[in-house]
Amino acid sequence: MTTEHREESLSLRVLLRDHPIVTAVLVGCTVLGAILGVVFLSSDWHLARRIAGGAVAGAGTGLLLTFNRLYGAE
Repeated sequence: MTTEHREESLSLRVLLRDHPIVTAVLVGCTVLGAILGVVFLSSDWHLARRIAGGAVAGAGTGLLLTFNRLYGAE
C-alpha cells in the first residue's frame, strides 16, 4: 500500500463519505448527550460545564456503539 493511498484511507473526509450512518450516530449521540447533560447534571455546575460534560459522555457512548464498525472498516 503506497503512502498516498494510506493517507487517503485515514482521511476524515473519506471516513465521513464512506460511513454516513456511523457519522450520524456519533453526531446524534454527542448532541443528545449535551442536551441530557443540561437536563440531568447537577445545577451546581455552570451551564457550559454541564453541556461539555454531556457532550463528552455522548461522544464516548457514540464511539462505544460504532467503534467496531470504524475499526473494522477495511
